[in-house]
Amino acid sequence: MALNKSKLENGLNDAFKQVQEKTYKVAVLGSLDASKKISNAIVDYAKDAEVQIPAPVSGFIIAGATADPSVAGVKLKVKTAMTGKIPLQGIIFSNFELDSLISRKYLLLFSAAIVVYAATSFTAFTKGSIMAVGASVMSLPPFLQPATKKGEAGGTVQDVVKEMANIIHRSFKATIFTGTVIAGTAVIPAPLVGPLQ
Repeated sequence: MALNKSKLENGLNDAFKQVQEKTYKVAVLGSLDASKKISNAIVDYAKDAEVQIPAPVSGFIIAGATADPSVAGVKLKVKTAMTGKIPLQGIIFSNFELDSLISRKYLLLFSAAIVVYAATSFTAFTKGSIMAVGASVMSLPPFLQPATKKGEAGGTVQDVVKEMANIIHRSFKATIFTGTVIAGTAVIPAPLVGPLQ
């Protein structure tokens, strides 16, 4: 399916709308529930991530290994997206105060939480009997200050969330997975290196 920025934006909009309702009404949504909603929006978006095995396969096979041309160009879907959900939620929750949603300290911790989530949650991708196992690095951390500036300049919550979704989406698309591909009983020994899609 691949990463969809609109899905992320819609999820964050729903989460922040509920957070906003807490501000203006009776405490409808507690901090723990709000942090769950925000982390759920990110994880729900991220669980659609894919990586693609390059074609031709022979271009990344170590000399002497047998190439399996059937895996060339195959897109693999992440299977470990839920792994870092609880730590992500915990960092969001531990720093969740109404004022801190836009504070620099909160945004830095929120950004760090997303980087850690990507590193711990994008370690295995599969399609049928084809699997890639490895590690992911978010090469462009999601610095969220431009989203805060939108709000400080008089933007709506939707304006801030849209900017936040753009930044987070760019960061996920700049996340590089490096791993070993296993196709049935054959291991492709050279690493698959590619961005999340």
